[in-house]
Amino acid sequence: MRLILADVDVWLATLVADHPHHESVTRWWRDVVLPRGEAVGFC
Repeated sequence: MRLILADVDVWLATLVADHPHHESVTRWWRDVVLPRGEAVGFC
């Protein structure tokens, strides 16, 4: 398993439904991160 180091803006876009990138980052979590079992870290 590899670790993806994501910018805090990814976390913000995930949590805020009205964020302009919410849909794309949610799709990334669902289609890339979760199926592959990737670990995501935030700094």
